[in-house]
Amino acid sequence: LARMEIDRENIGAALNRVETIRTEYAETTIAADIDSLTESLYARTEWRQVGRRRWETGPEGEFTAGEERVDGAILISPRELGDFTLTMEYRTNSPTGQGGVYFTYTGDGRLDRNALKVQLSNDAGVAPDPYCTGALFGSDAPRINAAGPQGEWNRAQISVRGIRLTVRINGRDVLNTPFSTGDRPREGYIALDGVSGGISYRRIILSDQAVVR
Repeated sequence: LARMEIDRENIGAALNRVETIRTEYAETTIAADIDSLTESLYARTEWRQVGRRRWETGPEGEFTAGEERVDGAILISPRELGDFTLTMEYRTNSPTGQGGVYFTYTGDGRLDRNALKVQLSNDAGVAPDPYCTGALFGSDAPRINAAGPQGEWNRAQISVRGIRLTVRINGRDVLNTPFSTGDRPREGYIALDGVSGGISYRRIILSDQAVVR
């Protein structure tokens, strides 16, 4: 059934079925087959590299931004979305490693001035504020800072429905807040930030449907 949903481009429904199978059939060959099916999902979104950064790539759809700063370096989604769910893992690789997920970007002007951003940083243990991991950058602090330490893979889920943003980090609900785009449209590109560098992203799945994880 999960493969059927993928063929129909119902990625959110497919992921929900995958998680059900993992939970209910964890010790069976069915669960093993699901791993290869999930792997195929990572290649379904063709992220476009923008800017002069040479991203390193690896298995499970991994992209790594080196430690040097490269202005304008992002990975951008192939199409604009209003409602979406992005699930992925990220890892900071240096003391100053940071990145994040931009959304509502129309493709015009400087991205940091024409989009909203969920921040991801190497800041495990730092008190929550509007600039830490899980924050709506510069605006809304997360309830908790759930980031893991440098070098450890973290799980992230970012969802937008209407004008409401929800963020989960490492299985914990950290942010649930309304947002405003001002005079910009709500629909826009999704972009992974590679400007500051020292960060890796992998297992990235972007869907325009709700995902329960």
